[in-house]
Amino acid sequence: MQNSIDANAMRRLAELGCFFIETQKRIPFKYYSKPFPHEVVLAPLIQQAVDVRVFGGCCELPRRPVEHTKPARLPSVCLDIEQDLISGYEEFWYAQGWERGAVVIVADIAESDLQSVFKHCRGPGLMSSVREIKKSTPSSAINFCKTVSRTTEHTAFSLSASNGLDSIDVFARQDLLLESFRLASETCQQL
Repeated sequence: MQNSIDANAMRRLAELGCFFIETQKRIPFKYYSKPFPHEVVLAPLIQQAVDVRVFGGCCELPRRPVEHTKPARLPSVCLDIEQDLISGYEEFWYAQGWERGAVVIVADIAESDLQSVFKHCRGPGLMSSVREIKKSTPSSAINFCKTVSRTTEHTAFSLSASNGLDSIDVFARQDLLLESFRLASETCQQL
């Protein structure tokens, strides 16, 4: 497994604690053709979700009953994963320019399901620094993803506040992150 990923990529992956995949080019939702990224990438992640939160934006999606969470810098809104979060909310998922906020999907996802998501994406890629991630995602969302990766067996998928569904940052425990990066390298289309 580790032999297929070069040492420099492994070092940067360990330093950052995440990698990204691209799901689409930056075009408005109305210009897409099937399959839509929200159908083949987003829906499978939400189906496996144990938690979905919006950080720093407005949200019209169904929310969980009021639950007090300790906010970092920006409060998060916990979405009701028992409700359909896709149908009728497509414009929300494609919103750009910090209008929607960052969305973090925490999922317990099997390798076969992750592979079916990755086959519709390009990547994987590595940011040059955490500072680069913070340009498009609130610090509170990044901190939440890092907490998930340090304290659980789950994977956190972060959709940036500024780029709609263009890309997804993937955070996980080190061994799971390496395995996910390897799977993305084998499955995704090249960047």
